[in-house]
This record gives sequence, C-alpha cells and structure tokens, in this order.
Amino acid sequence: MDVTATAEDLRVLRQLVAELNKNKPAQQSRVDTPTPQIHIKARFVEIPESYLSGAAKNDLPADMTNGAGILTAAETKRLIKQIETQKNAEWLAEPEVTTTSGRQVRMLATMVQTIITNFIFEENLTNQWIEPKTGTIETGPILDVVPQGLSDGYTVDLRTIASLATFYGYA
Repeated sequence: MDVTATAEDLRVLRQLVAELNKNKPAQQSRVDTPTPQIHIKARFVEIPESYLSGAAKNDLPADMTNGAGILTAAETKRLIKQIETQKNAEWLAEPEVTTTSGRQVRMLATMVQTIITNFIFEENLTNQWIEPKTGTIETGPILDVVPQGLSDGYTVDLRTIASLATFYGYA
C-alpha cells in the first residue's frame, strides 16, 4: 500500500506504527508464514469401457477405482502409454491450476450445448406459431478438488469429487 503525506505526517505515522507494534503480544508480532501453494494437473481422457473391465485392468494401480486415482509419476507414465495404445481413447483436456492450501478449485473438460428450454406461443394479426426458446448447459467431466498441505510441508491431503454432467435428450 502506498501512503502519500507530508514529511511531518509520515513521521507521526511511523511513530504510531512503531508504538502499536511495541504493544503487540509476542504471538501477534511474529511474521505469519504464507499459505502453501499447491500445483495440480488433471488429465481427462475418454477410453473404451472395455479397457477398465478387460485384461488392462490388472495393470492399473491397486488404489484406482473406476479409472480414478492418484498416481505416482512412474504409474502415470505407464498408464499414459497404455491408454495411447487404445484405439478409441480420446484426450479431452489437461487443465492445471496453482491454488492455496485449503481452497477449493474446479477443473473441467466441458462443452457448452444449446438446448431448447421452453416453447412460447406467438401470434400476430394473421398468424399463430410456437417458437422454441433456448438456453445453454455445460456437459462433460468435472473434478472438484480441495488440496490441503499438511504440516510436514510435503504431504498433500487431496479431497476430490468427480462428476459427469450429461444431457440425455428431451423427455
């Protein structure tokens, strides 16, 4: 923050700040450590359902369920190579984010679709007609993440909620 004042006003302000700092309790006068920042990269890939139910499932890391999991660098490289050999695999997105510990972020690979939301009856002096009204929705995979840096300064508790928004058509 910048302060603009006369030299005399600045001298008075410095004295006041020094006096306030002198009267602070010991725990408040310490310099607060910054909140840890955490860098996250997600990969959204669409693979054939048969991949997760077939023989390749045996090669997946044990803690992966339904194709979701946290992998080591070596496990990630091996899995990417396996996925790239699949005929119908499609990489959708690889979003990255840097956030502070404890702050929720949303990572997604969605598409905006225009859909009909309502029908309006219109008329003029000679004609009557029904006109569709449209709106938009986002469809695709969504990953909500709340990373929490632990006290050892290295370990991250990574709370995740994965979801898939799908438009199935009109009833």
